[in-house]
Amino acid sequence: KSYLSLLFKELLNVETIESNPVRDIEKKTTIKTMREVLTQEERKKINKYLMENYFNFWRFLQIFFHSGARETELMKLKKEKVFINDQYYIVTVMKRGQPTEVKKPIKDSVKKLWEEISNEAKVGQFLFSKNLCPGDDSISPRQITRRWKTHVKDKLKITADFYSLKHLNLDEVSEILSIEAASKMASHLSTKTTEGSYTI
Repeated sequence: KSYLSLLFKELLNVETIESNPVRDIEKKTTIKTMREVLTQEERKKINKYLMENYFNFWRFLQIFFHSGARETELMKLKKEKVFINDQYYIVTVMKRGQPTEVKKPIKDSVKKLWEEISNEAKVGQFLFSKNLCPGDDSISPRQITRRWKTHVKDKLKITADFYSLKHLNLDEVSEILSIEAASKMASHLSTKTTEGSYTI
């Protein structure tokens, strides 16, 4: 329905049609399922395995987990947008369809990893390029999902998806600080988004 609405809205704007018929279609009621998240044992297992065998992926996961950012935001992040001493970085997020730059914190727990990868990069380079190392080319965020499937789901037989890490982190921030802090970290416009879709 949402895709059709966008299409018919454009047709309405250019006066190809006189009304948007999709508006009258009722939204289908669906059951909101509970998101599967990693257990503490699974987190330890993943951490040990990736750190020993796939360091670059492990480093990315640590940074992602503590960032509050989306994969797409980190994939487009360049060296000059990272300020290690002040412990923040700047990413572009979409707010109500408008690209907006926002500051996000670099936590103490992963500051050394941020410093490490930032030092490896040259000015103008993406921090996470080929092999999740600094480089000149931006890579697709889908590579993260593929790596997660190969190294975590297939090899370790863990069923939770990669994005469950973001849910876990926002849950922890919410519990330690507040739901407002978790919402701000994720760049959500409202705590309702954080509570309704992310915190578990």
